Amino acid sequence: MLEWSKRKLQTKSQAFNSLVDAYDDLLVEYKDAPNYQALPLNESSATDSKAEISSFITPEAMEAELQQLLEVLQLQNITLVLQPVTPKTWEEMNFCYSEYGRVRLEFLKLLVKNFQDECLAAGLREDEIHGLSQGITPENFNTHLKFPFDFGGMTNINNLSLVQTHPTHGNLHKIIDIQIENNFLKNHRKIFVPTFKGRIYHG
Repeated sequence: MLEWSKRKLQTKSQAFNSLVDAYDDLLVEYKDAPNYQALPLNESSATDSKAEISSFITPEAMEAELQQLLEVLQLQNITLVLQPVTPKTWEEMNFCYSEYGRVRLEFLKLLVKNFQDECLAAGLREDEIHGLSQGITPENFNTHLKFPFDFGGMTNINNLSLVQTHPTHGNLHKIIDIQIENNFLKNHRKIFVPTFKGRIYHG
């Protein structure tokens, strides 16, 4: 899901053709905010606190910075996968999220049926595991798309995972966020997606 985009996007009536258009608009709106400060990639690039976002960052440099960020955020066993952005129309995205609602319930039921040991290892109680079978996500957990739809993700069970919301889910999305704020997505039409093995990730 796109929780990392908590800033307000324009509505469909304002004629975005794709999610990449929306991201570009998001960047403009964000940079125009009164309290905006560019996010430097490292100390040497920060000439002052309001430095302009770097206009071009190579994939190699971005990957190195993201690896450091993973360590700072204590995100272990994460693999960065460079994905081409495959923009979808609003109609395609609506279909994806409609399917997501259906597949999400199947995924949660699958956890109860086949992955109870993983659920217990993640700290879920028996009543919370039972709630999964009814489509109820436990408190402080989120049904997460390993690969977001607009970054090549599919609407199938294998693309879903259960992730601890705070701080893990927010930290995973910081990996996406920094690539948007530093124009990496805009310049390369690619993005590093943080991925992991297993059905449940809790840091």
